Amino acid sequence: MSNHQTAHGFGEDTNEDSSRINMIDADEKTFQIKEISMDTFIKYFKYFNFYFRSESGNTDSKLNEAETELNIIFQKEFRNILKLYDGGYGDIGKYYIDLWGIDDILNFYDDIGDEDMQDMIVFASDGCGMSYAFVRNSDEIRLVPMDSLDYISSERCSDSFEKLIMEMASGELREFNS
Repeated sequence: MSNHQTAHGFGEDTNEDSSRINMIDADEKTFQIKEISMDTFIKYFKYFNFYFRSESGNTDSKLNEAETELNIIFQKEFRNILKLYDGGYGDIGKYYIDLWGIDDILNFYDDIGDEDMQDMIVFASDGCGMSYAFVRNSDEIRLVPMDSLDYISSERCSDSFEKLIMEMASGELREFNS
């Protein structure tokens, strides 16, 4: 194999892409952190039986409006997924995740209001009654029971969206303990 190819064919892309992120690359036994392009990031999701919602995505203008309405700046990796595909769903490692589209996120906040969320923005669910939420003014991700959407009932899940995906893929995601 070349230096640019792994056991699963997801190596460093050689084209220049301004959206470079750190992600893990799967080989047959281990996961290794490496810097990859957004194109390789997308291939990586597809490797794990993950399906993107749309090929059209969102405009920067629509995402900027949503960020203003929600009073948050989305982490760049999540924003890129919203921009390119408007979310998706499927397995990452042994975990299932439904990354909501921007309209789903906005509609959720129209329905529940913001009082109980205490600076959390739900952006995904696990399909079994738990949601993943960004914490405003932080990279932290919290796991929140859908039947009690408040900060007190939530637990720290990961340090960032990027790490959330890496921890899912490697089977090291912190489980909900309450």
